[in-house]
Order: sequence, then structure tokens, then C-alpha cells
Amino acid sequence: MIEIEGPDGVIYEFPEGTSEEVMANAMRSVYPTGQAPQISADQRAANIEANAGRQAEIDAMAIPPQNSFIGIAGQFGAGSQTGIAQALGFPVDAVNSGINWIGQATGLWGATENPFGGSQSIKSGLDAVMGLIADPMPPPATTLERMARRMGEEIGSSAVMAPVAVANQARPLAALGAEAVSALGSGTGAAVANEIAPDSAVADIIGALAGGIPAGMVATWALGLNGSDAVIRPGIQEQKMRAADAYGEVRADPRILPQDSVDDLALGISSRMDAERINPRLQPGASAVLDALLQDSSGPMRIEDVENLRRLTQQGLPATASPADRRLATMMTSDITDYLDNLDDPVADALHTGRDAHRRASSAQAIADAETKAARRAASTGTGGNEINAMRQNLRSVLDNPRKARSFTAPELAMIDQVVTGSGGQNAMRGLSRFAPSSGGLSSMLGIGGAMASPAVALPIMAATEGAKALGERSTRKSITYLLQALAPDRVLASREQGLAPILAALLGARTTANDE
Repeated sequence: MIEIEGPDGVIYEFPEGTSEEVMANAMRSVYPTGQAPQISADQRAANIEANAGRQAEIDAMAIPPQNSFIGIAGQFGAGSQTGIAQALGFPVDAVNSGINWIGQATGLWGATENPFGGSQSIKSGLDAVMGLIADPMPPPATTLERMARRMGEEIGSSAVMAPVAVANQARPLAALGAEAVSALGSGTGAAVANEIAPDSAVADIIGALAGGIPAGMVATWALGLNGSDAVIRPGIQEQKMRAADAYGEVRADPRILPQDSVDDLALGISSRMDAERINPRLQPGASAVLDALLQDSSGPMRIEDVENLRRLTQQGLPATASPADRRLATMMTSDITDYLDNLDDPVADALHTGRDAHRRASSAQAIADAETKAARRAASTGTGGNEINAMRQNLRSVLDNPRKARSFTAPELAMIDQVVTGSGGQNAMRGLSRFAPSSGGLSSMLGIGGAMASPAVALPIMAATEGAKALGERSTRKSITYLLQALAPDRVLASREQGLAPILAALLGARTTANDE
């Protein structure tokens, strides 16, 4: 016990650990002036005995604050508000600090405190809003309350950054849980450090790192995330990387094909062109391609060289080539493709994989571009509020254009046709969506007029047509997503597949496949 003698000789006892502030407040309540009146020794002794009852009052005032669920929960909530404000206001605070530093260094302007949009500005706004709901939360008075407040700060900051942290995760809820556990660990570590070294920013940072990193690692392992296992690589990027890997294997192969095999290929193509009665004057483009092919195939050739001949049969034609030229060149392309596909060789298999991956990436990109252009057109034109029509029209252009259609297989073209024609439910919603107010000016005017004339009838109809429009567009987008996934499915990456090397490979792959066909 701690004993303190009052001015009149009365001894008061306080529990061990009672703060100086609490004891001073208790003594001031008993002795407001800080002094006892002048009394005799006998009277002092009498006061000691008579005033012994004051000890109960002192004891009541000296009782340490007690923990309660409401108090701890309130401190956690108050801390989360602070954390949200700190995270949202960090960019403004950082810029303001830089401006203040320049102003102080040059003497050109004074410091700006609490800029609009900074953490303190945001916190003041949050406090004002919360003040309408409940009384302001007092400062934490116990260890648990201080820990709860500090953990709340970390949770609030993490909540602001959570969308960025889980954006590319295949299991966003699990990733969000790992982030929450890491934030709680960071808050706990910082709170413990603050108890040991109050008002030390360095201790706070060290404690936050010491608590957050291990907690996040354990949560990641327990939830099966294993660091970055659940990162998704978009399908188009995945196909480009597959093509880059395959073409790299083909380029690295130094082996020369048997000359008799290459000669048989060239002779077969020449004989077929003779059978088609190729004429240098009537089909100059195809004739030039054939001459180049026969000349190049006379020397040593690798699989990559034969593939370059295959590309030559299409890229060697001028843009003004006649349909007859293109027909003959396509025959040569087909013969070389069949030759490469029938080679019993792993490098030829890699080449086939690379061509297929490049075709898938290009086809999926064409579909994605068509969808993007449709949405842009619907948003920019006065009568294009209905995205369904724009999406279908853009995809129909793929079916109607033979050159574009060549990039797709028969099953893929059937899927595109299904999106263009639509299902019974999609077409029904499409029909209703034409009357939605957001579909165009006339629909909007009719809706407004109807609402003014008979709101009880018009408003439900407007809501129903808007709902049909939204559902129809969502269903069409979903069909396009299925098509894109069939062409170029997304891939969930293992941790070993991530890092700088795959990113560099993707960049190189984009350059490699830029001129592939």
C-alpha cells in the first residue's frame, strides 16, 4: 500500500500501482485548498480518529478503471476510424509534408497544418458523423482498451487497402482473412511495444512489424494461400506466354531436317501448283511465292525454317493480290502445315502448340476488343443505351468477315453465333429493354410522360424494363465471358511461376508473337 499524510495528519492509503494523477485528484477532493486549518495538537489527534471514515471515499476514488466489453469494443471502433482516416489521408499528408519541408527550407511560405483531405481532416469528418450517433469515446484507460484501439487502427488501415491486396486473388475471402489476421497481429505487436516504451514511434513500428509479419505468414499458410498461390493470370496473357515458350523451343533447335524429306515437300507443292495451272502472268503473287519457296527449300532447313516458309506463303502476297493468288497461296500454306503437323518430333509438337496458343490469344483479343468497343459505343451515342444490340452487332462482324472467321474453329464460331442470336430468355429481356428509360431519348420521354400522367402504373413498368435491360446485358456479358474462357482460359498460378522472370517472358512473348500468324 502507498501511504500519504494529509495536511491535518490523516494518513490515506492507496493501492500499489495507483498513478500520481489519481492520488493527487483524490487528495484535492478532500483538501480543496491544499492546506488544513491551524489546529492544536489535541484537535489534530481527534481529527485523525474522526476522519478515518474518509479512507472509504479515498478507496473508492483510487479504484483503477475496470475493463468492459463495451469499453473495449468502443476503443476498437474509435481506432478503426483513426486507421481509415490515416490510410485515406496519407497521399495528401505526404504531399503536404513535402511542401512544408520546401517552404521551411527556402523560407518562401509557412507550414500548412491539417490540409483538407489529409488524415486529420478526414478524422474530423468521421468524428462529426459518429457524434450524431453516439457520445465521443474517451481516451483508453486500461491496457486492454489501449491494445484494442491500436488494433482497430491497423484494421481500419487494412480495410482501405484490402481491395488492392485481394484484387488478383482467386480466393478473395481467404486473402481478406489473411490480411485481417496480419492487421490484428500488427496492432497487437504495436500495442505491446507502446506499453513497454510509451510515445516511442520507433517502438511502435518495430512492434507492428514483429506482430504483423509472423501473423500474416501463419494465416497465409493456414488458409492455403502460400504467399501468392492464388494469383490469376488472364487467359490472353497466358496464351501469349505459352506461344512464347513454344516458339523459343523451336528457335533453339539446331537440328537439320533430312534433305529428301524437304525435297519431297517442295516437289509436292510444285506438282500441285502445276495441276492448278499456275501462271506467272495471271497469278504473279502466288508464282513469286512458289519461286521463293522452291529456292529456299533447296538448302539445309530446320523446323523453324520450314515454319518461316509457311508464313511466307501468306505474308509474301501483296495487299492487292487477286482472289486466285490468295487461293493458291492458301493451298501452299495448307501443304506446309500438314507437313509440319505430321512430323514425329517434339519440336514440331511445340510449334503446333505455339501456333494454337497464338491463334487463341489473337481470337480472344478480338472478342474482348469487340466487347469493349460495344460498351464504348453504347455509352457515347444518344440511342445506344442498350448494350445488348451493340455487343451482338460487333460479334456478328466476326461471323460475316471470312478473314476474321478463319481464326476460329467451328465449335468456337458456333459459340459466337449463339451469343449473336441469343437465347429465348435473352431475347425476351432484349425486347423489354427497348422501353427502358435509359435506352434512348424517346423511351425516356415516354417514361417521364407516363410517370407524370399515371405514376402508379408507369413507375413499375419503368422499373421492370430497366431491370430487364440490366439482366439482359449481364446475361450477354456472361455468354461472352464463357466464350473468352473457352478460347483462352485464365490460369491460377503456383508461387514458383510468379516473379520477375514470367513477366519478362510475357513482354518478350508479346514481341515474338506480334508478327506470327
